[in-house]
Amino acid sequence: MATLWEQLGEEKDEGLLSCGMLMWKIKELNAELRQFIFKWNQGMVHGNTVISHFGDVDRKCTFCKITKLSGLEYRLGREATDAEKEGLVIADEDRKHIYWECPTVQEAIQRIFRGVWQVDVDVEKKDFLMGRRMVYVEATLLYMCMNMFIKYKIWKYKLAEVTPNINCIINDVNIWLRDITRYNKWRIMLPLVRRHIQG
Repeated sequence: MATLWEQLGEEKDEGLLSCGMLMWKIKELNAELRQFIFKWNQGMVHGNTVISHFGDVDRKCTFCKITKLSGLEYRLGREATDAEKEGLVIADEDRKHIYWECPTVQEAIQRIFRGVWQVDVDVEKKDFLMGRRMVYVEATLLYMCMNMFIKYKIWKYKLAEVTPNINCIINDVNIWLRDITRYNKWRIMLPLVRRHIQG
């Protein structure tokens, strides 16, 4: 997991590192999300730069390709030719890009964060990618799990090769929060996390 911090361009925080390792053991999370969390912590959730080595996959960012191609075709008023598609400048899809630097993902993350927490501030890179320390470990874990759920939903859209539907993800996150806070220990932590976020 320490290597993951380096890959994402963040200075390692031992407390958050420990919490990150606890997340996939939370029994209240469904198996698919726990599996994603485990893979994330092990550095096994890759963008196209790695996936392209194992098959016929373009190294370029899935979301940037969709956005730039649709923008080009809108300006042209027709379907783009192969040469016009090749001429598009699109970033490689490494871990940092697909989970933070991609403009489509960045907008989605910020709008989802504001929509779920009802705030007018943006989430910081480290807070979203790695977590944010709070007074109680459980509050930190709840916040980290919610951000992990958002990453997981973005990953599902990436696999489907469609642009993330922000309103659907906000709805999914709210349902996820409702479900996990049926358990008393998480229900107690939710207001603490909310106050911490709202400042």
